[in-house]
Amino acid sequence: MTIRRGGAAVGGLVVWTLAAAVAASLAGCGNLPDDGPSARTVLESARAPKDGALPLANLSFSVTQEIASVPPPPMASLAAFDSRAPNDLIQPGDTLAVSVTEPTGAALGPMADNPGQAGGVGTQQQAIPPLLVNPAGSISLPFAGEVHVAGLTSDQAADAVRQAFRGRFADPQVLVTISSTRANTVSVLGDVRNVGRFPIGSHADRLMDVIAEAGGPMKPYQDLDVEIVRGARSATVPMSNIMASAADNIRLAPEDQIRILPDERKFSIFGAFDRPAQEPIIDDHLSLAGAISRSGGLDTFTAANGAVFLFRFERPEVVKALGLQGRETPRGVPMIYRLDMRTNGQAFLIADTFMVRNGDMIYVPRANLVAFNKFMQAVNSIAQASYSAKVTGVP
Repeated sequence: MTIRRGGAAVGGLVVWTLAAAVAASLAGCGNLPDDGPSARTVLESARAPKDGALPLANLSFSVTQEIASVPPPPMASLAAFDSRAPNDLIQPGDTLAVSVTEPTGAALGPMADNPGQAGGVGTQQQAIPPLLVNPAGSISLPFAGEVHVAGLTSDQAADAVRQAFRGRFADPQVLVTISSTRANTVSVLGDVRNVGRFPIGSHADRLMDVIAEAGGPMKPYQDLDVEIVRGARSATVPMSNIMASAADNIRLAPEDQIRILPDERKFSIFGAFDRPAQEPIIDDHLSLAGAISRSGGLDTFTAANGAVFLFRFERPEVVKALGLQGRETPRGVPMIYRLDMRTNGQAFLIADTFMVRNGDMIYVPRANLVAFNKFMQAVNSIAQASYSAKVTGVP
């Protein structure tokens, strides 16, 4: 609504046309008006904006091409978390399997090659019972006593055991393997089929290896985020980024935490549809035409003038490319796109080239609406919350 004095517009309401469906951060449509302002009110307010008014762009092929020409934002990346830390070092609490092979069977028992022959030439292999690395980082060997192995690789530990057996056995050959470990493990939590701790090693230490070991995600990867926690550092990226970039399939470090977090992509509809609703975005690319079709299409008996409005927090570089100005918030620049479905003969083709994004709100005004004030109270609360977050830094 605009008050005019002497033919000049002296006021205009901030138009958050499409924000009503998300008024309670998607907490439910029951807190919002069933409808919204008329198309005329939206357009008049956009023509006579005051500070804080939303920019409005009429959708056309040129507008959709201009949006597509803006380079996409850089993908969030885990590349900085790629680990070079060794993941095969023996630590206290590990259990080791030690086997000893010697060229003669005189020391450890019957010879493997000639079990009935004593003192002959041959080899035999005998496993020592599993050895637990004590808190001091040592294992206790028969005939050799304590041998420090913490911080060594399996090959280095085998050399240490071999040195301990020298003089007691004839040129022993030693093999050491880590049969169980807690130190060289990572934790996987969240939306995977099997949460828990999983070992990592030289051939199974990458992020997707461990997620696969945990049974894989329980939801489509497009609806998930992956958070890596390493000590006091953490980073979160969409799983789709990891699937698209090999550089994000990082090597993990011992004691990392991998959290698979839900981030379902949705858009909201309200106005001249069957009912206000939130709909999932189940496609990699969902156009405005597809979103309207999925919602049952416009109600031809109540839709006013065939106007379709889409509200979103747009990237500032896109707003600038369209020649518009708007106030930035932590989520982007709130703005409105308008499509005339009734008089524009190419409207459906244009709608098919305009992609819906996560968090978009689609609104079709109904005819003869009287709920404008209620609608504006709801959307203005969103505006105030978003601008306050920009000032205070509170998300």
